[in-house]
Amino acid sequence: MEQQRQEFSFLSPDTNTLVVSAQDERMNWYTFGGSMVNQMLSRHFTEFCGLASEGNELSISFDLRMDAHALLEKIEAVEADDVIARMSFDLAAVEALKFHQTLPPELQQRVLRARLVDRAALSRVMELGTEVVFVG
Repeated sequence: MEQQRQEFSFLSPDTNTLVVSAQDERMNWYTFGGSMVNQMLSRHFTEFCGLASEGNELSISFDLRMDAHALLEKIEAVEADDVIARMSFDLAAVEALKFHQTLPPELQQRVLRARLVDRAALSRVMELGTEVVFVG
């Protein structure tokens, strides 16, 4: 990740960075949180915040039609514990659990959250501040 961070010299090494580009139709929130964390956050933003987004290993991208500072406020309002509590897994994940038939649905989801969610990585991303950078 450090090499990738160096390729984007306009990003701050000590914070997340929300990049607004004049040439792009999306804003990218560079978290370097990894694919799992960014996809989990993207799903949360889409389902619970009404913000269409896509996550990858480096960033989460949002539609450019929103004001960058309004988006930043929405990002900063999200709590890691809330993301985890609302995280739900699909039937394929549930069925991959050994003895899933013996567990009630809520316990299935809690087991999957405990096994699959990297709480430390998610908390680290959400605790870092975010700098807004305009490029192009």
